[in-house]
Amino acid sequence: MNIIPHPILTKQIDSMTGRVLAFARKHHGPGREREAWVDFFRSVPPPYSESPLFRDIFLPWYLYSWGPSPVAMTYIEKTRTSHGAITRAVVEGATRTMYSFHLVQEVRPGHAVLLRDEIESTEGWAIGRRCSRTLVPGDIVFSKVIEAFGLRFLLGTASTVIPKFYLSEIRREARSGQGQGAELQRINLYYKILGEILVQEEAMPFK
Repeated sequence: MNIIPHPILTKQIDSMTGRVLAFARKHHGPGREREAWVDFFRSVPPPYSESPLFRDIFLPWYLYSWGPSPVAMTYIEKTRTSHGAITRAVVEGATRTMYSFHLVQEVRPGHAVLLRDEIESTEGWAIGRRCSRTLVPGDIVFSKVIEAFGLRFLLGTASTVIPKFYLSEIRREARSGQGQGAELQRINLYYKILGEILVQEEAMPFK
């Protein structure tokens, strides 16, 4: 993996979610976001919050996945004259991609990671400058991996790395979902595992 993407492309991807979110809040107001929040939990949702755990997963899901016409595609149509092919390619890549569990196979620090999608059974390099400085082989990351211009990029990556211990559970439970609801099933599994990790961390004695 020796391909170095143009800085404009990586900058577009790094800033994309923030730009689409600003558009959504300006043009749709808080109502649409809160409606998605209810759907995100499929039951009685907790109070609407912008905690890090909420922002990690909910915002990318809301912008790129929720509904028959995701907010990000509206952003493309409404701002057609103010962006170019890069923005459209990134948004279209994000709306085509579901969250998934990716096992780190190899790392090129500061550049990219070789990932195996444990649900889709696919493998390939993904560019991620920041995460490639902290991930190690055997880690599991929950993220979208989008394709644009023949390259793959991490987008909306969860902040908590999942230990390899959970790999068999991920393979067993996450493959059973189908259709659009499958992504929420994967997200629910991520939060189930995250809850277990946080409980374990709280139970650890102080060093």
